[in-house]
Amino acid sequence: MTAQLIDSHREQQILKTALRRLMPFVIVMILMSYIDRANLSVLAKPIDASLGMTATAFGFATGLFFWGYAFFEVPSNIALVKYGSRAWLGRIMVSWGLITALMSFAQNELHFGILRFLLGVAEAGLSPGLLVFLTMWFPRSQQVRPLSFFQISFPIGIMLGALITSGLLGLFESLTGSQGWRWVFLVEGVITVLVGVFVFLTLPNTPRDARWLSAQDADYLSERIASEQRAAGVDPYGKLTELQRAGKVLRSGRAWYLALIYLAQLTGFWAITFFLPQIISTSFKTNAVMSGVLSAVPWAFALVAILLVGWLARSSDRPNHWISALQAAGAAGLLVAAIANNPVVMIAGLTVGICGAQAATPLFYKLQTHLFTSGVMTAVLLALVNSIGNFGGFIGPFVYGFSMDKLGGATLALVLMATFLLLAAVGSFFAPRVLQDR
Repeated sequence: MTAQLIDSHREQQILKTALRRLMPFVIVMILMSYIDRANLSVLAKPIDASLGMTATAFGFATGLFFWGYAFFEVPSNIALVKYGSRAWLGRIMVSWGLITALMSFAQNELHFGILRFLLGVAEAGLSPGLLVFLTMWFPRSQQVRPLSFFQISFPIGIMLGALITSGLLGLFESLTGSQGWRWVFLVEGVITVLVGVFVFLTLPNTPRDARWLSAQDADYLSERIASEQRAAGVDPYGKLTELQRAGKVLRSGRAWYLALIYLAQLTGFWAITFFLPQIISTSFKTNAVMSGVLSAVPWAFALVAILLVGWLARSSDRPNHWISALQAAGAAGLLVAAIANNPVVMIAGLTVGICGAQAATPLFYKLQTHLFTSGVMTAVLLALVNSIGNFGGFIGPFVYGFSMDKLGGATLALVLMATFLLLAAVGSFFAPRVLQDR
């Protein structure tokens, strides 16, 4: 009993140290990735004006990011397991920073679309790669806090991204006129490269690579995680090669079911995310800079929603009910925005839509954790669900932009996005029944 208490106390001290040392890396990487995504929503109007792009063309080019992202997500996560988190996560950041900087030289929508696709290729694997990284450091029973920090980085990143990009745009437009957006891409790309180099030089792969842990503490933490995996039972896929394990996940109907739920959710979510500043500009008659500033407000509410739902649902044994309810609430918010004549009511509806989709995401991770619990299978599962889900980042903006240009404006576009969220809610509600099928 005494040894057990000593081990528990020791473990908590080691995990506190790991949390303090590692989470700044994780948070900064997520922040940079979402600043990189938020910048496009803020810069949409000056880019459209400079390159002569319609809403449909902008939505299509924006979504090309997710083609590259989806196709290279699984290979990227397999590479992370093979080459180590430090090298691969650093590579991801440096390569996407360079391509972001190159976007400042785009001369037409073809250049813009190609660079968006390459940006998706470069960034593929970041989010699921960070999740895999956290599993190498924190036992499953102790992952609540790191995963909470991980998730709140998303709305903070988009909120700060909108504010930072708006500030830079205002500065560079005052210096260079209508081409200020090019300088924003250049500056944010260079900053991302510098952060990536720092990650490459300093991030430890595993506890035994950390200079700030003693050899005894590193061995203890590594054995603690290994013992938890052993306690989960015999691995039914233990005789398979890594390639065969990856194939097993890719052929799993349950994995694809989760991926399709995530696809429906993110189709609605990303459409609103990328077009939010334009919606605000149209509703409130503001310029690009002020629209970007105002678009940060819904993300502040989303941050509160994530924390509140995480607290209320922390001990729930039916996370699918929470997920379904939140996705349905998000759909209702978008429907309110679609029929609202008052711009304040419209933005309130969009805020509810964003809050519902964001607050559902941390709970959605719980539906994945018990399918495949070790090594490359976990990496492939997370990559598959994330890549297929984020393909909604192509479908949503393209459908939204096409609806704006060809089908009568924002009302139908918002109804379509609400429909996707509602489909996600139905899928989440029945998820436990599907996932239990063997």
